[in-house]
Amino acid sequence: MHLFKIEVELPDQTVYLLVVAENEEKAFGYIDEHLAHHFVKRPEVKEASIIQKKSLRSGQGYVIETNG
Repeated sequence: MHLFKIEVELPDQTVYLLVVAENEEKAFGYIDEHLAHHFVKRPEVKEASIIQKKSLRSGQGYVIETNG
């Protein structure tokens, strides 16, 4: 299994989705489902791209930096 960080470009903003999946195809397949759960009205996806892919192992962790 892998942890994917996906950048999703919407009409008015860019969001990031972290999802666990077996491969890239399955990771992209989860985008609409997660957007539908997060937003009241599912937004149109203009573009989505994987910007990070990490293998998962017990005890492994990742730091996510933010500006601010």
